[in-house]
Amino acid sequence: MHTSKNEWITVWKVEKCFYSKNHVDPEHDHRDSYHIMYCIAGRIKIEHGGACYDLVKKQLAVFKPKEMHKFSVVSKEGAHTLDFKFRINDPELNTVMMAFPRRMDCKDEQIGIYMEKMVEEAINEKYYYRETIHALGLITLVRIIRSYRLEHKSLSKNDTVLPESIKQENFGAIIRYIQEHGNPTLTVDQLSRMAGYSREYFSRKFQAVTGLSPKEYIIKATIDKAKRLLRETDYSVGYISDLCGFNSC
Repeated sequence: MHTSKNEWITVWKVEKCFYSKNHVDPEHDHRDSYHIMYCIAGRIKIEHGGACYDLVKKQLAVFKPKEMHKFSVVSKEGAHTLDFKFRINDPELNTVMMAFPRRMDCKDEQIGIYMEKMVEEAINEKYYYRETIHALGLITLVRIIRSYRLEHKSLSKNDTVLPESIKQENFGAIIRYIQEHGNPTLTVDQLSRMAGYSREYFSRKFQAVTGLSPKEYIIKATIDKAKRLLRETDYSVGYISDLCGFNSC
């Protein structure tokens, strides 16, 4: 389909996929885009971000920008999915989605219905179908976020959506988050909101735990990640710079 864009998101692909038994999708990423995979039927084994899990009916997986992932079909009957690929243009919405869990149950059946409607619009290409797709895409994202918040009622409107482990006193989860998602554009304000502390308290506590200020640790983690990619992959220097966020500075 042709790219569909509004001030919030840019949708560049929606599709319904049918995978046969033993299908394997090799490791890849989507550069600056998100990919939401909603399972209609079957069981899919997914590996990404250092995690390995099964995706089953009425669950969705969220693959974030520059996040390497791969999957394989493990059910005898194969698997059916709805796939939604998009870029986020709004910084606040991007912060929420970057911290979103990798997998969630979809108790809101409208999520799958809206994704089906996007696919139908892309196939039929009726009048104003591009505008309809980006409107449905934004509604789908909002419903996903609301569904997650409903399961975590302690979250207020302005809270960042995070796994519970990141909200605990243990800063190990924040450190793992920086190692996985860190780049020079990640700010101390974002991290302190994720941890649920004031900027001042968070900075003090973080330095006491790691021996470095949050900003120093972000830079170190990003450089370490770039070195590892140079050592362990065949990626070009330019692509690694982009992957680690150096070109966004």
